[in-house]
Amino acid sequence: EPEPEPEPEPPNQEFGQKQPTVRFADVSSAKISSSTSLSIPVQGSKEELLKIQVSCKHLDLDRDVPVSVDRSNPTKVVASLTPGNGGTYVLNFLLDDQHVPNSPMKFFVEGELFDDQCAFKSQTNGQVFQLLNGQIEFEVELKSLETECKLTAEAKLPSGEKTSLKPLPTHK
Repeated sequence: EPEPEPEPEPPNQEFGQKQPTVRFADVSSAKISSSTSLSIPVQGSKEELLKIQVSCKHLDLDRDVPVSVDRSNPTKVVASLTPGNGGTYVLNFLLDDQHVPNSPMKFFVEGELFDDQCAFKSQTNGQVFQLLNGQIEFEVELKSLETECKLTAEAKLPSGEKTSLKPLPTHK
């Protein structure tokens, strides 16, 4: 009778290395507005909580978002941030430069998307863009009249092809 084969080793685990026990709240499907302050409790071993690094990035603006990490409680740390802008974000929870389970985590924030020069206004669906009758609708508000600018826009199609966008007449 053949001997049973040994259980395969779990992937990404070196001999003797334990899996992280870090756990944090899943905000990926939460309804979040741009003015909401997020406080995310993070649990794990005392050693892990001393070493956990938390970062956040606004993907649409390609900007880092400041995250403060309160380590005053040895059994739980709290990562806090205020998005400030609508759009898609990613939270990273790292131990020794490696993602812990459920990291990275993307989440969406409802509201305007803006920087110091312009703002994408929220549509009736609460998001920055809205697909309506086969058209993608969005509204951009320029913040300053001091700088003359030329408005151009393009869309990348699922095929990878880029096409120029043309404005539709507005009805006031």
